Amino acid sequence: MESAIGFLLGRWARRLVPLSGGLLLLVNLSTFAGEFLNVQPVRSDRIANYTMDVKLDVDKHLIEGSEVLTWINKTAHPTQELRFHLYYNAWLNDRSSFLRTSTRRRLNLRDYREGDWAYCRVEQMELLGQDSLAAADLTSAITFIQPDDGNPDDRTVIRVPLPAPVQPGDTIRVKIRWESKVPRTFARTGVRGDYYFIAQWFPKIGVLQPDGTWNCHQFIQTEFFADYGVYDVRLTVPTGWIVGASGQEMNVIDNGDGTSTHRYLATDVHDFAWTTSPHYRVFTEKFSEPNLPEVTIRLLLMPDHLDKKARYFQATRQALKYYGSWFGPYPYPQVTVVDPAYRSGAGGMEYPTLFTGGTRWLSPPETRSPESVTIHECGHQFWYGLVGNNEFEDAWLDEGFNTYSQSRVMDTLGLTRIYYQRYFHGFLPVVFPDIVRRFRYDSGDSFDGLRSPLKRDPMARPAYEGHPLAYRINAYSKPTLILRTLENYLGWETMQKVMST
Repeated sequence: MESAIGFLLGRWARRLVPLSGGLLLLVNLSTFAGEFLNVQPVRSDRIANYTMDVKLDVDKHLIEGSEVLTWINKTAHPTQELRFHLYYNAWLNDRSSFLRTSTRRRLNLRDYREGDWAYCRVEQMELLGQDSLAAADLTSAITFIQPDDGNPDDRTVIRVPLPAPVQPGDTIRVKIRWESKVPRTFARTGVRGDYYFIAQWFPKIGVLQPDGTWNCHQFIQTEFFADYGVYDVRLTVPTGWIVGASGQEMNVIDNGDGTSTHRYLATDVHDFAWTTSPHYRVFTEKFSEPNLPEVTIRLLLMPDHLDKKARYFQATRQALKYYGSWFGPYPYPQVTVVDPAYRSGAGGMEYPTLFTGGTRWLSPPETRSPESVTIHECGHQFWYGLVGNNEFEDAWLDEGFNTYSQSRVMDTLGLTRIYYQRYFHGFLPVVFPDIVRRFRYDSGDSFDGLRSPLKRDPMARPAYEGHPLAYRINAYSKPTLILRTLENYLGWETMQKVMST
């Protein structure tokens, strides 16, 4: 028992220190100069901090951006290079490592036209003089590298040599001008019509590990890993379009040219995602529960789902209540819930202080839609948002712990899974109330039941190395089943203490 708990905490050790009141959080007394930040509590090391100014061209599906990255070397080792993720290059063409893997998943690419693909192109990178480093133009030194699979066509990671080492404790500032082409939706980011959901969209620095090596994997089949910091982002979109983003909206400026600039500030987060559409309907309500901090819930709802408003709010409240009571309070003042557009491919995904749900026009309560996905994705604000594990390598540490936690919430609320079937191309749901569906942790799944060789793939294998079809099993099903079994052995009271200590 002690060795198992020690292993789990060891996987998180670099990211976490205890915070009184329960949940493990990143805590450091470092500061970051900037407007509005003097009233924000410091909850993290704030290693990677971004100031961004971006403009969305909705006719060309282009994002023109500039960013200043303020980065601190918190390790005991100097580094003479930086590494960045360019996630959108995973959809540059069908030769990327992501799409080679997706081909094994039988992803149909025949419907994608020339304008549906994507890229993230660094046009200029400058080192701004600070501490021991002089100013320098780094653009010509940028090279693409493939540290995981050696695929020369993959362009999701770049290496940037520096003219001199960044010493331990030093701070550097890097100015980057870039352009991203927004794809027709891949991996829950992209555009459909005039609905945009924008995630993993900017040049994002990797993580310098305590041993002085870079953790900056290619984007192949897993999710993400980054240091925490402050994001101060200005988003310019057509006037009248609704914007939702990580953090809180500080102000909106009408530029007088048919566009408006929305400024968002997100503190102590490890990513920044946003969405915009002229069709959103905006609703806000307060979450208030004894012994937990008040949270503003902002719901961006599609017009065809207005009847799901109360269900979205209720499911979000239940997640904040039970996760907060069991594991530690949600520490941010706002959470944004996004109801994605029909067939946008953006549903069911988590980002700091923002997540996407998902439902249908006809979705009776027995379908648990949007309840199930809302509880799960809101739960990721804890297992991923606050406990910042490396999803490239140990996806089970957030997906498994979160699916287990979601199952406890669903059980507590009595939300059993009722079998239903959709007819007429998915339009009409028919509920069979006497048939109860099983959860992931109850039994074998669709991959040939318990006989599947995929189930023999070790859960400890780095997630980016596993078989694509084994990812769901190892990240969700196995760890959830293990945690439920452990709870059955220990009892919930002991299990809750373990997970909140």
